[in-house]
Amino acid sequence: MAEAGREAERDDTQTTPAYMTIRMNLKRTTGKRSSIRAIIRREGKKYSIGTGVTVDIEDWDTKRERCKTNTIANAKIEEVRKKIQHYIETTGCIPEKKHIEKEGREAIQDLIEEKRLSMVAMNSSENSWRSYTTLSSLVRRYTEETKRKEVYVDEITTNYIDKFIEWMVSKDYASSHITKMTRILRTVTRERVSETQWRKAKIPKNQFTEMIYLSKEEIEKIERFNIDQNDSLSKVRDLFLIGCYTALRYSDWRKVDETRVKTIGNVRILIITQQKTGGQTTLPITDKLNAIMQKYKADGIPKLSNQKFNQRVKELCRKAGITQNVAYTEYRGGKIISITAPKWTLISSHTARRSFATNAVMAGIPFVEVMKFTGHKSMAAFMQYVRTTGQEAAVNYANHPFFTQ
Repeated sequence: MAEAGREAERDDTQTTPAYMTIRMNLKRTTGKRSSIRAIIRREGKKYSIGTGVTVDIEDWDTKRERCKTNTIANAKIEEVRKKIQHYIETTGCIPEKKHIEKEGREAIQDLIEEKRLSMVAMNSSENSWRSYTTLSSLVRRYTEETKRKEVYVDEITTNYIDKFIEWMVSKDYASSHITKMTRILRTVTRERVSETQWRKAKIPKNQFTEMIYLSKEEIEKIERFNIDQNDSLSKVRDLFLIGCYTALRYSDWRKVDETRVKTIGNVRILIITQQKTGGQTTLPITDKLNAIMQKYKADGIPKLSNQKFNQRVKELCRKAGITQNVAYTEYRGGKIISITAPKWTLISSHTARRSFATNAVMAGIPFVEVMKFTGHKSMAAFMQYVRTTGQEAAVNYANHPFFTQ
């Protein structure tokens, strides 16, 4: 009776008889995701049925038996609950999974949106969950241009994957972008599309692209650039310099405060748990970084969307005189393209992290030690951040004993 009472209190829209309850539970409580089981108690007996719905464990509200943010999953769960109830009321029997499976087919757009919502719920970085929005937009455009009404999960085959990649190549998207979108689509469909389909697909390798960094001299130009403290560009500069001084990703810049400072001897160090990886990075607090921390000690580090920041930091660097033309290469549309552009147009929040890594290596700090500051686990991934040219290396190491003895 207590169970029935709780059920009635939980959802007053249900008309399930008092002698029967239908509850939705996680199949498992460890890991990242779990399927949902429908637990039916009727006349002293307990029955368990798979619902075909999978959710993020952290997003699940056990008391309310629904997701905190995933409205798509909640709609599916409620639909299953009604089907179970209807089947029992009309047949007098407990249904099997085949009796309550979703009629029709699951649209890939719904699946992508479900994953995006779960990432928002887990406080993933804005860049991470926006990637799912981008993928959804690409799939929609591809669907429209191929004269289709909808793409369903059961249509994600090797042929679909290859055609989708070919379409992105035809649109001259950078190879790195194509690889990223394909990887996200694979993540979204992992539990529903056979790995065999993915292994057979012609997925392009992520080609190395030359990206710029700022030298110590250029960073000093930004530091010296005269800005009125009431100008919002002053906050943009402080944010960018935090990245240059710490190698943190944009999503972690606002974590830089006194609550994450530890003093060992006479050295103050900053300890940050990275939002993207969950890994911990530790580095010494320089006088320049400390000055920014003290400036915002009362109100906290300024908050600005990554998109808005990337617009304003270009303005900052242009005004600070980072205006020389630079040449770089991109892999776009399956071709290598050489591009020349003013340096300020290429600067973004991630330039700060790349600048830290490159300048630290140029200063002679061993690679493995710099990796501890950046949080990289593999040398291959770290080397994509080190942007020294042959000329810079020659000048920097001209007086090294290897060349002078």
